[in-house]
This record gives sequence, structure tokens and C-alpha cells, in this order.
Amino acid sequence: MPKVRVRTTEKASWCSDSLNKAIQLIDGGSSIRNAAKVMGIPFSSLQKRIKKGSTLAPHLGRFTVFSREEEAELANLVKKRANIFYGCTANQIRRVTFEYAEKLNVKHNFNQASKMAGRDWLHEKRKHGKAKDKEKRL
Repeated sequence: MPKVRVRTTEKASWCSDSLNKAIQLIDGGSSIRNAAKVMGIPFSSLQKRIKKGSTLAPHLGRFTVFSREEEAELANLVKKRANIFYGCTANQIRRVTFEYAEKLNVKHNFNQASKMAGRDWLHEKRKHGKAKDKEKRL
């Protein structure tokens, strides 16, 4: 089960504003190495971002399996199934999630042998849903 950990690294501690300012410095005639040092961005990261033309904020960790729209559609699908029957068990939700990911041909790391999403995935989604419900009440 995933645990909440305190961040111990300084990786990706810069933001997209720093990146944009560094690019402006470079356009103004400064070297990439100097702009990286002034803005506190690693040289290799700045060099790679300039080469790709990407000004997005840094991202650590895995990417999500579904987009926000796909997650909303999956939630509606689970709610519909829960209304047809007498609710859904955790295994049924995990199985529906796997089938939905396969149907959309989305790249995922769900278990191919059991054809179910992982327990950690379900746990995080439940935690995320509870936080959303709490925000709505406030």
C-alpha cells in the first residue's frame, strides 16, 4: 500500500516561471549554463527543455492512467453498475477499470493475469474521491 512520505529531494524544485525567465535570459544573449545557474534550474534540464521547446513544469513520478474526462466516465460507469445491482465490491470496480482501460487502449500497468486494476490504484481513487466530497461540502 502506498505510504505518505516527506519529500527528501531537491529534484524538480523549480517551476515553469523560472523556466520561462531562463529562456528570456538566453534569448537576451546569456549562455544556457549561466541562465541555468541564475534561475536555479539544472543545466541538462534547461538544455533538454529548450531543445524540445517544452515550457511545462517538471513532473516526478508516474503519469496517470486516465484523463479527467475518462475518469469521470469511468465513475459514471461504476455508479450505473452499482445502481443495477446492489452496489459493487472492490474487485468488481477493479475489474471494470481494467476492462475500461483495455477498451480505450490506454497504456496501463494493471495486472494482465488477474485482469484487474491494483489495490493501490483503487485506494488512491477512493482517497481522492473523499477529498473531493469534503471540498464540495465546504
